[in-house]
Amino acid sequence: MLWIPLLLIAGLSGPAAPRSVDADQSAPRSTWQADVEQHVVVRDLEGALALADARLREAPEDEDAHFWRARLLGWLTRWPEAEREYRRLIELAPDNADYLIGLATVRLGQEQPNDALNLLDRARVRDDHRPDQFVARGRALRSLGRVPEARAAFRTALTLAPGDEAALAGIASLRPEPRQRLSLGADVDHYNFSSGSRAFNQSLHSAWSRTWATDLGVRVDHRADVTAWRALGGVSWRLPAQTTLTVGGSAGPEKGIVSTGEVFVGAGKGFQRGNGFIRGAEINYEHRWLTFDQAHVMTTRPSATMYLPRDWQAMVSVTVARSEFSGLGSEWRPAGSARLSFPLTSMVTGRAFYATGAENYALRDQIGSFSAWTVGGGAKFQLPGAQDLEIYVARQQREQGRVQTSLGIGHGFRF
Repeated sequence: MLWIPLLLIAGLSGPAAPRSVDADQSAPRSTWQADVEQHVVVRDLEGALALADARLREAPEDEDAHFWRARLLGWLTRWPEAEREYRRLIELAPDNADYLIGLATVRLGQEQPNDALNLLDRARVRDDHRPDQFVARGRALRSLGRVPEARAAFRTALTLAPGDEAALAGIASLRPEPRQRLSLGADVDHYNFSSGSRAFNQSLHSAWSRTWATDLGVRVDHRADVTAWRALGGVSWRLPAQTTLTVGGSAGPEKGIVSTGEVFVGAGKGFQRGNGFIRGAEINYEHRWLTFDQAHVMTTRPSATMYLPRDWQAMVSVTVARSEFSGLGSEWRPAGSARLSFPLTSMVTGRAFYATGAENYALRDQIGSFSAWTVGGGAKFQLPGAQDLEIYVARQQREQGRVQTSLGIGHGFRF
């Protein structure tokens, strides 16, 4: 849920009113500040921001109101506005630890950990006994991959404030993440014009480092009383600037129902937009060459994934395939698909998809000269013990009243 990370950031940003540190502690709280705090308690951050803006219209130089506004903008991930507000405050009070830590938190949100560390160094000179300063330092060091130093910073925060939730969460985040993921899956297809088919697949994804990962697997297809298997493999190379390159392929004995060989290359690039409707995006391109017993197929598939508010995701792709049949020449055929993912609960993600084209590459890898459209949906469940379970159902409507119904299930284990 969104309010949890917001409250975590709140813990890193210092007390609500920094000037009260040097003021008379018995002084009553301003009415507007009490109202803002009430809105924050019930997680109405937009309402709290409106109150801070109203206070600034009455008193444009109120430093506490500007600080509240900076914090609220940061909690709302409106990073550029929060940065401007914090820098304005730091111009007025260059050594104020609250302002420096607040701006460091914003720069972390903008993926600028080195700048955040510089700001935290300045804050540390002013006050070396604040747990929130060490929590922010640990987060910055973690972003830079400096894990031992990050762990030391989080432990210092716990020494200063035993039981601090932000520091405990920071320590937990440094535990080694599972590098292996074993996936087991099965697909069953029913046709109203022929006997059914089924497929079983097993794959192992291994992240050997931040840069390199491999995928190995086996797929077994059974169709028309024929069973065929293929071995699959791939290597991914993660470059700076959220860029990934992938190469791989598959091979198996000639059985006539699946490809006997496949080679693919791909590239992906991620983008972070910030606070608009599209929070981020990934652009991917994949090129495949497939060999069947009587045909050669080449596919080109660009796709885009958009990250939307409230953890929704939308993906669209277009596939163009060139099929070359023995003795029949070649032809081009297009296809397109769209998928929407959305959280149903904290542990369940729903999915819906649609595909249309002369051939459908979303579910099957068979070539064929038919037009079709497919609609389907499913859900992914996060299970205890670093496991997940995914199910889907789809219905494909082909030409001449032919219908294919597909059911699938997958189980993943991370270790």
